[in-house]
Formats: sequence, structure tokens, C-alpha cells
Amino acid sequence: MPKKGKDAELFSTLNNLRAIANSLYDQFVRQFQRVPSVDEFREMLTRETVPQGGLYVLWETVCNEKKNPLTISGYHQSRNIFMSRWPSLKYAEVTKGFMEKAAAKLEKDYKRNTVGKHLNRLREVMGRANDENLTSNTSYRGFSYESEKIKAVALSEHELELIRTFDMPSDHLDNARDLFLVGCWTGLRFSDYSRLTGEHIVTLHGKKRIKIQTLKTGMTVIIPILPPLQLVLEKRDGEFPRSLSNQKLNKYVKDAIQLIPQFQMDFRVERSTGSKTDISFSPKWELIGTHVGRRSFCTNAYNAEIPVVDIMAISGHSTEAMFFKYIQKEPEESANALEAGWNPQMNNESTMKIAK
Repeated sequence: MPKKGKDAELFSTLNNLRAIANSLYDQFVRQFQRVPSVDEFREMLTRETVPQGGLYVLWETVCNEKKNPLTISGYHQSRNIFMSRWPSLKYAEVTKGFMEKAAAKLEKDYKRNTVGKHLNRLREVMGRANDENLTSNTSYRGFSYESEKIKAVALSEHELELIRTFDMPSDHLDNARDLFLVGCWTGLRFSDYSRLTGEHIVTLHGKKRIKIQTLKTGMTVIIPILPPLQLVLEKRDGEFPRSLSNQKLNKYVKDAIQLIPQFQMDFRVERSTGSKTDISFSPKWELIGTHVGRRSFCTNAYNAEIPVVDIMAISGHSTEAMFFKYIQKEPEESANALEAGWNPQMNNESTMKIAK
């Protein structure tokens, strides 16, 4: 009879321990050309299955070896998430079955792509443990997890102008709107555009530029101050809007943009996992947050025919494949671009083109 519930879980664990024991035995015989003693075998099996610092200590080492503060923070977050749910997790327990159960449990609290990120970090730690001969368990490699592809929002230049010119009823919404627009017109991540000050504005060859070392990549980028961004700065005598936390900015931006009639209409949202696609509709303002700024910048720059290599120099994407996955370009837009190639007179000048 097939085993159910806790019996099945125990049976699976025993099978995994048997496989580990067999692997350790074979590995010892190959290396030393003899059978291990009982004490030797017990020591090997204990080292493999009982955490002595164990998986989470190695995970901490992996965290601290990362160079970027944001990456370190992300790895620590993943470690803490697993520790809070599986505090005594051992190398031997990270099997394909465990990964499947962990995914199902985490999906109750996190979005699918976030779950995938946490699981991939656990896989990385297990891979490191394999490389350092801390475990012979590789059954986790049989687990695969499909990410969710989401048709995300990218705001056009026209929509950004609607947002910029709307008369906000309060100072905190006005400030949040303008800080969001800084992200839309610089292409920077929130962690970078939220800390911009007047000191980041420099003059190079007679032109004002934004110069900043990005937190995630450590690269220094130089960004033109486009006309819409210049208007935002002129409201504050050349200074950037007041900084806000990511959480507050996300909230205030939604509060601000939902006041604009054009963003109260429903927006089609597609979520695809493998061959399955779910379609839903939400007011567009609900889908707008700090992440939309950089995507809008990249999409608008690409539509304005700015060379991809120049956009990537600002956006920080390391490959064109990542860049094209990130931007939002509709099939109809590709058809229009192709048509415009044969009919140059159809092209309208954009803010991006003017700035080239």
C-alpha cells in the first residue's frame, strides 16, 4: 500500500539516509581501498546528517562573501526565511521532495518569483556544500521551479507627463510623485534615485549631468538631465525631492496616481507559468510602484531608438537578453516601428530623441 502523511515522510527520509549511507560507503572504499570501521562510518554519517554549525553557518559564509550590500541583504533575508521555518535543516534533508514542499509552503506568503529566488539561493548553498565535500547529497538537483512571467506596467512619455502635470492635493503626495518621476527619467534603481541630492549634479563639457556610483553594481553612471526631470528639479530650486522609504513611496505613489482619471481604467494583467496563462484586470494605478520607474525609462529609451548599449550603461543590465526581458514592448509597437522604418515622416520626436 502507498504510504500516506507522516508515514510517507518518514519512509522518504529513511530512503534518503540509506542513499547517503551507501554513497558515503562507496566514496570511502574508492578513496582508501578498504572497508571503513564502525567508528569511521559513524563519524562520516554524523558529519553528513547532523549540523555542526551546518547548512546555515555555510549560508552565512556565502552571504558575507558577496560584494554588494544589497545582494548580501537579500541572501541574509533568504537564510532567515528558511531558518524561521526549518531551524534545524540538515544537508541530507534538502532533497527534491523537500524543495517541493518548501516551495508550496513559501508560496502561501510570497509571490512565485520571490519564492524562486529564495529556493535558488538554497541551491547555491547546497552546491557550495557539494564542492567542499560537506555533503554527497545531490538529490535536490532534480527539483525545478518555473518562474512566473508577468506583463508588467511601463509608463509611456505621455502618461509620465499626465502624472507630472496633475495638481496634487497635498505636499507629501506631490513629493512622492516627483520622487517617482526621478526614477522614471533617470533609469536608476530605487536604492540609487532615492538618495540623489544636489551634490550628484555635475557639469561636464558645459552640460549638467547626474553622476552617481550605483549600490548594486558599484559602477559609476552619468545620466543626462532630461527636460521633464529638469522641470521637477526647478520646483525645488535645483534640489531633488525628499527621500522616502521604498514602502512609503510605493504607498504614496499609488495614493497619488489613483487620483488621475486616466489611471482608474482597468489594465490587462497576464501571468504565465509554463504553458498556463492567467488573465486578470486591475486599475492601472494599483500596479504602479517604485519598480515601474526603471522599466519605463528603459522602454521609452528603446522606443526612442536610443542604442541598447547606451541604455544598458545606465540601467545596469549585464546582457541584452536580460534587457529585452525587462522592457515592455507590445507586438503592435514592433509592427509600427517596422512601418515607420519605411516611412520616416511618421516618426514623432520624443523627449528621449531630443536629448540624444
